[in-house]
Amino acid sequence: MNSSQLAVLISLSFLLASATAEARFFRSDQIPHGGSFDCGICHVDGGGGGELNPFGQDIFDNGLDVQDGTGNVDWSAICMNDSDGDGYTNAEELGDANCQWTVGSNDPAVDPSNPGLPGDFPCGNGVIDGPEDCDGTQLGGQSCVDLMPPLPAGPLSCNMNCTFNTSLCQGTATNNTNNTNNTNNTTGSNNTTGPTNNTNPNNANANNGSGPDPAPDSGEDAPEVGAACDGTLEVDEGSDESAATIIVLFLIVGGSRRWGR
Repeated sequence: MNSSQLAVLISLSFLLASATAEARFFRSDQIPHGGSFDCGICHVDGGGGGELNPFGQDIFDNGLDVQDGTGNVDWSAICMNDSDGDGYTNAEELGDANCQWTVGSNDPAVDPSNPGLPGDFPCGNGVIDGPEDCDGTQLGGQSCVDLMPPLPAGPLSCNMNCTFNTSLCQGTATNNTNNTNNTNNTTGSNNTTGPTNNTNPNNANANNGSGPDPAPDSGEDAPEVGAACDGTLEVDEGSDESAATIIVLFLIVGGSRRWGR
């Protein structure tokens, strides 16, 4: 091989290397927020080249239309994968939760995380993603009493790792909001507001007319113990003194008639 041929080979090698580098670099433009990480979105070395990270390997295995150095990224083929296994899909990490982003579109308006790094995930972007309970002020409509098991009312908040902070949900979990009333019933405190007559069944029955027979000497037909009569004088109902009184009156009346003749 002469010097001219060697020079051509060297030039071709540089051209091929440049073409390969350019082809790999433009892939970041075929991924939402790819420009936020440049080559670091696919490679362990953020400067590009060398070992692929989990996301880059997923693209190489499943997301290229042609599986070589010139292949384009098919975002829709890998967006719902969780390449780095951190519990968030690639789409959630790059802010395209519904896989609607297309090449040339504006990047989603979120702070992305790298889908190739397990320790980098989108907690803190103000959107509840993946396994998050909450994110910042976003609690998903939950409160202390909505949790399982439910906790007493109080201000629910979100931890830095996007899990619920229940430290201000005071007291012990309860399942019945009427426990206060139930407690009053068992202690009888509610009875203090009721009629005082109810504490004496005889008085209550006397008030409503459904109680025992009237008291002695009430004037009703039925004779009671200790009553002389029930309104109609009967000899056998009185004492011996009553019978004697009747006989004396009878004699007096009879004598008067006799003397009157």
